[in-house]
Amino acid sequence: MTVTSEPSTDIQIETAEPLEPRRRQALQEMAESMVRVSRHGGCLLRVADPIPAHVGLGSGTALLMSAAQAMNAALELDLTHAQIVALARRSGTSAVGTASQLLGGLCVDVGRPLAASEHIGPSSSAQRGKSSLILGSWPVPDDWTVTILFPSLGPTVDP
Repeated sequence: MTVTSEPSTDIQIETAEPLEPRRRQALQEMAESMVRVSRHGGCLLRVADPIPAHVGLGSGTALLMSAAQAMNAALELDLTHAQIVALARRSGTSAVGTASQLLGGLCVDVGRPLAASEHIGPSSSAQRGKSSLILGSWPVPDDWTVTILFPSLGPTVDP
């Protein structure tokens, strides 16, 4: 995935292929939050080669964090990693995605306690405030081969 940003007079989002409405809305809301703390009136975000959605690769976090980092640089905001995470509304459930974006390598977190009224879900639906603690980050050895398989379910038949 490639995300670029540049100052503009309003907020514009250009994508090589359509984003699902919920993703586009999250991206728009994050961009609005970042523009509010900038001296610019808006930004142009360009997203190319997005990661497949809803297959367990953290594509929502990758999209929002990449866009937030691009805007941070383009709008000269000088935000900290923690401020970017908060504006992107990530790390509500796990901090692995945001830590991987910052540190790279293999990141492991210890999770966080859930309130009695909470359930485990995506970061986008989790309560904000306390992120999980990162246990560590280790470089992935160059000689490791990683293969990701996506099963093809084919046509389904209702019973």
